[in-house]
Amino acid sequence: MKTLVIVPTYNEKDNIPTLVPAILNSVPDIHVLIVDDNSPDGTGMIAEQLLSNTPQNVFVLHRQIKDGLGKAYSTGFAWALDKDYERIITMDADWSHNPSDIPRLLFESGHVDLVVGSRYLGGVRILDWPLSRLIISAGANRYVRLITSLKLSDCTSGFMCFTNHTLRSISAQKLSAKGYAALIELKYRTQKSGKKIGEIPIVFSQRQAGTPKMSSKIILEAVWIIWLFRFFNPRKDTTYFKKFLRIAPLSLSLWRTQEALALSKQNLSTPLLDLGCGFGEFSSVFFDKPIDIGIDYDPREIAHAQKSNVYKKCIVADARKLPLNSESIQTAFSISTLEHIPNVDEVFNEVYRILKPGGRFVFTVPTSTFNQFLFFPFFKDFFLSIFHNIFKHQPLVLKDDWIKRAQKQGFNLISVSGTISKKQVLMYQLLLPFSIPSMVIKKLTGKRFVFFPTIRSQILDKLFNRIINQQNMTDANILIEVIKPT
Repeated sequence: MKTLVIVPTYNEKDNIPTLVPAILNSVPDIHVLIVDDNSPDGTGMIAEQLLSNTPQNVFVLHRQIKDGLGKAYSTGFAWALDKDYERIITMDADWSHNPSDIPRLLFESGHVDLVVGSRYLGGVRILDWPLSRLIISAGANRYVRLITSLKLSDCTSGFMCFTNHTLRSISAQKLSAKGYAALIELKYRTQKSGKKIGEIPIVFSQRQAGTPKMSSKIILEAVWIIWLFRFFNPRKDTTYFKKFLRIAPLSLSLWRTQEALALSKQNLSTPLLDLGCGFGEFSSVFFDKPIDIGIDYDPREIAHAQKSNVYKKCIVADARKLPLNSESIQTAFSISTLEHIPNVDEVFNEVYRILKPGGRFVFTVPTSTFNQFLFFPFFKDFFLSIFHNIFKHQPLVLKDDWIKRAQKQGFNLISVSGTISKKQVLMYQLLLPFSIPSMVIKKLTGKRFVFFPTIRSQILDKLFNRIINQQNMTDANILIEVIKPT
């Protein structure tokens, strides 16, 4: 698992010479990124020496000014996401976080989207703090929980482990807070996005050397800025739903958003294939940069995908006969495509062939459970006939049937989860008639047209916020992750 530890530094010359080697010894092949804010004590020069000693595992970013912890982490996250690290850990440079806890963070990250090293889980685990500082810290945590409703014992901890797709989905490279409030903002964005957060207990120590960076200015920023998190939500402009609303009808935006939220919990390693990519609608919203390959059978769709620069390479091909070399792809994903394809077993066989050993196939499909959740129960047969004909569905099958199809070709099951709630399915059906103009225009012109995209995204995002945040997912639409054995 490709892992990076980001260590922001300012005047930490006495700590990083021992801290960085300890991090490197904590887990095999772990990498360290030092983000130095032009430390006047020479920390940047020491970081360069550490880089020269272990050039394969240590990296250094030099910023020109001291611009706050939040900005340092934003810079580090952008660098980490560009390099496709699967796990990204944040920790202090002063030895207050113990590198020996990194393996526990990584282990827990296999079950959740964000792991927080907590000083207060199951009791207080802080060494050498005066009582006054302990009272202030505990009070700050209560204050943050009250305002933001964060469900954590330690809202201000800086020892965290994120999955790659968590950072992407919360736009962590664009934080609002400059100082330590960024640690709260990261957790708040993660919780608001619907992702799962876990905690592990850690022992927090007083810094080994140097002077603390906390100041009255930093404290004041944290006091007022969390009200912005609570009531203005700085992440809203980056939600999947808002992005889909700019390019798709409301009903489809609702459905695709739920699939994007489910897919964001997966680790999509490169080389990456979007199977049944269409004109790149889903990937243009989900990814921040072009991915390796998009494949679709429709030449018109591929022509539009090529113009959008969503993919490095676009290919017109049948998913049952892929023009790719065997064992050339690490991850293939397919969003609501397989249910349209006759003889779909041939697709699983081809995907198995092109995946590298240990490669994964992640796909979403509707199941026959969808037919049970009908907004128009008095016209059941008529509605289902029209619906499945319009969307060219093959007969829908149960969740277990999809799993068996994958296993039949040699895949091993990793996970299966529902992506949409019953209320969302009913709302999707209710909104379908409003999609007719967009569907007709796309049929005639080959392009999707959305009226007043910016205005509708602003308004509808607020109106449907509660619907998007529904829980209790059903099997009406599912995400399945399978792996090719090594």
